[in-house]
Amino acid sequence: MQINSLSLAPFAGIHRLQVDFKPGLNVLLGPNEAGKSTVVEALFAVLFQSIKLKRSVRADMEFQRRAWQYPDGDHAHLQLQFLAADTQYTLTKHWQQEKSYAGLFDGGHTVMEEEVINRRLAPFLRYGAVTYANVLFARQHTFRNT
Repeated sequence: MQINSLSLAPFAGIHRLQVDFKPGLNVLLGPNEAGKSTVVEALFAVLFQSIKLKRSVRADMEFQRRAWQYPDGDHAHLQLQFLAADTQYTLTKHWQQEKSYAGLFDGGHTVMEEEVINRRLAPFLRYGAVTYANVLFARQHTFRNT
Protein backbone atom coordinates (compact mmCIF):
# COMPACT_ATOMS: atom_id res chain seq x y z
CA MET A 1 0.00 0.00 0.00
CA GLN A 2 1.37 3.39 -1.02
CA ILE A 3 -0.35 6.37 0.57
CA ASN A 4 -0.68 9.29 -1.84
CA SER A 5 -2.62 11.89 0.14
CA LEU A 6 -4.63 12.50 3.28
CA SER A 7 -7.26 15.24 3.54
CA LEU A 8 -8.58 16.54 6.85
CA ALA A 9 -11.66 18.77 6.60
CA PRO A 10 -12.13 19.19 9.56
CA PHE A 11 -10.33 16.96 12.00
CA ALA A 12 -9.32 17.89 15.55
CA GLY A 13 -7.67 21.31 15.50
CA ILE A 14 -7.28 21.38 11.72
CA HIS A 15 -10.00 23.08 9.70
CA ARG A 16 -8.77 22.01 6.26
CA LEU A 17 -5.50 20.40 5.20
CA GLN A 18 -4.26 18.11 2.45
CA VAL A 19 -0.99 16.26 2.98
CA ASP A 20 0.60 14.77 -0.14
CA PHE A 21 3.00 11.88 0.31
CA LYS A 22 5.78 10.74 -2.00
CA PRO A 23 6.93 7.13 -2.54
CA GLY A 24 9.38 6.04 0.15
CA LEU A 25 9.96 7.59 3.55
CA ASN A 26 8.04 10.77 4.38
CA VAL A 27 8.91 12.94 7.37
CA LEU A 28 6.52 15.33 9.12
CA LEU A 29 8.60 18.21 10.44
CA GLY A 30 7.44 21.31 12.24
CA PRO A 31 7.31 23.15 15.54
CA ASN A 32 5.25 22.03 18.52
CA GLU A 33 1.47 22.36 18.01
CA ALA A 34 1.85 22.50 14.20
CA GLY A 35 -0.41 19.47 13.67
CA LYS A 36 2.10 16.66 13.11
CA SER A 37 0.51 14.33 15.66
CA THR A 38 -2.95 15.24 14.40
CA VAL A 39 -2.00 14.13 10.88
CA VAL A 40 -0.68 10.82 12.23
CA GLU A 41 -3.81 10.34 14.34
CA ALA A 42 -5.97 11.12 11.29
CA LEU A 43 -4.13 8.52 9.24
CA PHE A 44 -4.75 5.90 11.91
CA ALA A 45 -8.41 6.96 12.29
CA VAL A 46 -9.26 6.76 8.60
CA LEU A 47 -7.81 3.24 8.44
CA PHE A 48 -9.02 1.80 11.74
CA GLN A 49 -11.59 3.93 13.60
CA SER A 50 -15.16 2.75 13.14
CA ILE A 51 -17.75 5.29 12.05
CA LYS A 52 -20.13 3.73 14.57
CA LEU A 53 -19.18 5.60 17.73
CA LYS A 54 -20.83 4.27 20.86
CA ARG A 55 -21.51 6.48 23.86
CA SER A 56 -20.96 3.46 26.12
CA VAL A 57 -17.41 2.92 24.83
CA ARG A 58 -14.89 5.21 26.46
CA ALA A 59 -12.39 4.98 23.56
CA ASP A 60 -15.09 6.05 21.08
CA MET A 61 -16.06 9.05 23.20
CA GLU A 62 -12.40 9.99 23.61
CA PHE A 63 -11.93 9.79 19.83
CA GLN A 64 -14.96 12.04 19.32
CA ARG A 65 -13.66 14.53 21.88
CA ARG A 66 -10.29 14.74 20.07
CA ALA A 67 -11.53 14.54 16.48
CA TRP A 68 -14.37 17.06 16.54
CA GLN A 69 -13.20 20.66 16.59
CA TYR A 70 -13.42 22.42 19.93
CA PRO A 71 -15.66 23.98 21.19
CA ASP A 72 -18.64 23.52 18.89
CA GLY A 73 -17.56 21.02 16.25
CA ASP A 74 -20.20 18.48 15.29
CA HIS A 75 -18.29 16.27 12.84
CA ALA A 76 -14.92 15.08 11.54
CA HIS A 77 -14.08 14.16 7.94
CA LEU A 78 -11.08 12.36 6.47
CA GLN A 79 -10.19 11.17 2.98
CA LEU A 80 -7.25 8.93 2.11
CA GLN A 81 -5.99 8.24 -1.39
CA PHE A 82 -3.72 5.24 -1.81
CA LEU A 83 -2.40 2.79 -4.37
CA ALA A 84 -2.58 -0.94 -3.67
CA ALA A 85 -2.41 -3.94 -5.99
CA ASP A 86 -2.10 -1.60 -9.00
CA THR A 87 -5.42 0.06 -8.14
CA GLN A 88 -5.99 3.63 -6.98
CA TYR A 89 -8.38 3.83 -4.00
CA THR A 90 -10.12 6.65 -2.17
CA LEU A 91 -11.26 5.92 1.38
CA THR A 92 -13.59 8.43 3.02
CA LYS A 93 -14.80 8.48 6.62
CA HIS A 94 -17.19 11.01 8.10
CA TRP A 95 -18.18 10.97 11.78
CA GLN A 96 -21.29 12.86 12.85
CA GLN A 97 -24.18 12.16 15.21
CA GLU A 98 -26.66 9.94 13.32
CA LYS A 99 -25.04 10.87 9.96
CA SER A 100 -21.73 9.01 9.91
CA TYR A 101 -20.67 7.25 6.74
CA ALA A 102 -17.74 5.53 5.07
CA GLY A 103 -16.96 4.91 1.43
CA LEU A 104 -14.28 3.11 -0.55
CA PHE A 105 -13.96 3.97 -4.25
CA ASP A 106 -11.65 1.94 -6.49
CA GLY A 107 -12.09 3.80 -9.77
CA GLY A 108 -15.09 1.80 -10.87
CA HIS A 109 -17.05 0.77 -7.80
CA THR A 110 -18.01 2.40 -4.53
CA VAL A 111 -18.57 0.40 -1.35
CA MET A 112 -20.44 2.14 1.48
CA GLU A 113 -20.82 -0.65 4.07
CA GLU A 114 -18.09 -0.37 6.70
CA GLU A 115 -17.80 -4.14 7.23
CA VAL A 116 -17.26 -4.69 3.48
CA ILE A 117 -14.74 -1.84 3.39
CA ASN A 118 -12.79 -3.43 6.24
CA ARG A 119 -12.71 -6.76 4.41
CA ARG A 120 -11.48 -5.01 1.23
CA LEU A 121 -8.73 -3.22 3.20
CA ALA A 122 -7.58 -6.30 5.15
CA PRO A 123 -5.16 -7.64 2.48
CA PHE A 124 -3.40 -4.24 2.38
CA LEU A 125 -3.15 -3.93 6.17
CA ARG A 126 -1.44 -7.19 7.01
CA TYR A 127 -1.09 -6.51 10.72
CA GLY A 128 -3.69 -5.58 13.32
CA ALA A 129 -4.62 -2.09 14.41
CA VAL A 130 -2.63 -2.45 17.65
CA THR A 131 0.57 -3.18 15.72
CA TYR A 132 0.10 -0.10 13.54
CA ALA A 133 -0.76 2.00 16.60
CA ASN A 134 2.47 0.89 18.30
CA VAL A 135 4.51 1.86 15.24
CA LEU A 136 2.73 5.14 14.45
CA PHE A 137 2.60 6.33 18.04
CA ALA A 138 5.95 5.02 19.29
CA ARG A 139 7.41 7.22 22.02
CA GLN A 140 11.15 7.78 22.31
CA HIS A 141 11.39 5.89 25.59
CA THR A 142 9.63 2.83 24.04
CA PHE A 143 11.20 3.02 20.59
CA ARG A 144 13.75 0.27 21.28
CA ASN A 145 10.91 -2.14 22.18
CA THR A 146 8.90 -1.14 19.10
